[in-house]
Amino acid sequence: MPTIALINGHCFGAGVFLAIAHDYRIQNPSKGFLCLPEIDLGAVIPSPFQQMFKQKLPSPAVFRLMALEGKRIPGKDAFEMGIVDGLGGLEDVLRLVEIKKLVAKTETGVWGSLKEDMYHETLTMMGEEGFHGSLTWREELEKQNFEEKESALNKIEKFERSQAKL
Repeated sequence: MPTIALINGHCFGAGVFLAIAHDYRIQNPSKGFLCLPEIDLGAVIPSPFQQMFKQKLPSPAVFRLMALEGKRIPGKDAFEMGIVDGLGGLEDVLRLVEIKKLVAKTETGVWGSLKEDMYHETLTMMGEEGFHGSLTWREELEKQNFEEKESALNKIEKFERSQAKL
């Protein structure tokens, strides 16, 4: 079954995850922003969700703008960037269903199978093994980063102590 997210106001963080998970997105052109604020909150976007963004956003540049800059993107810009498929409200969602003949597209029964194949990498990462594997990888990487930072700080402290003796 095709899914359409109607974004009628602000759509931040997990709301963006949910909207991007849909097949199509329609955003209010006059109010609200799409935004991934994790960079400003100091939060990591889990790898499975990053995989979904990589598959569904139109380019790595758009993902960078959202993930690494935390840009607040109004409807018009989101449409021009290809993040959303249209601007408007409920009537525009219904028009999209009609224009794309989405009801008829489901009659063969393969819509879901095609999506499963199309987004295989994302589904694999979101599966239990993939999700836990990405969490383990992230934990190990954070531990390694912490240890390297601690080591560097210890070296700086040791250097500063040696300089104080001079």
